[in-house]
Amino acid sequence: MVDDDFSFPGDLLAAQRRLSAAEAEHVALCRALPSRARAAQRRPRGGPPPGEWVHEQADHERRVRARVLELAEAVHGHPYWQSLPPDERAAARSALRRHGPDAPAAAAATLAA
Repeated sequence: MVDDDFSFPGDLLAAQRRLSAAEAEHVALCRALPSRARAAQRRPRGGPPPGEWVHEQADHERRVRARVLELAEAVHGHPYWQSLPPDERAAARSALRRHGPDAPAAAAATLAA
């Protein structure tokens, strides 16, 4: 079965794109966060003390992670999955993951329809 064999509803495609974007944001954020030890040794010019700086970053990470979990629930709990035979669901979920934020324009056209 190829990707074109699945007719994903527009709201599911949109949720998957938002999920992929949120996951990418979370990964980038985590890579950019300093370790607590490094954060304690530096302070941005005119910024808050290092402890507060790390705390604000940790709060931001928690908000982004909560958004990822919320979107994952929306994608994985979508009623579309119940319309597929159980033996096709894994392939369909894999195909949907390829409809991330950098999906081709053809997939975007499907969303607009």
